[in-house]
Amino acid sequence: PKDERFSTIAKLSETFFIIPYDVESAFVNAEIWNNKEKVIKELIKEEYPRQAIKVDIQIISIAVASGCEVIYTNDRNMQRLGEGWIRVEIIKDLKLPTQSS
Repeated sequence: PKDERFSTIAKLSETFFIIPYDVESAFVNAEIWNNKEKVIKELIKEEYPRQAIKVDIQIISIAVASGCEVIYTNDRNMQRLGEGWIRVEIIKDLKLPTQSS
């Protein structure tokens, strides 16, 4: 609901960085679109929705512009789009440490 948006953002901000899509992110976004044209065409041919590609690239561009080192996701297409720009780790592929007694 609209009246809960600010409290939700405040709550999320306690644990996560909420980084805006700014001018620098927009420039990185354009560079990624130009650089990843072949991958984008492949994804579209594989019927990955164009809107999903746009959102993935926005997330990558925000992370790159703000100096992040890694994105954790289960989206392998985001991993393909981020290659060469930022390390993208697939969560379910991570080796978690075993708990010792």
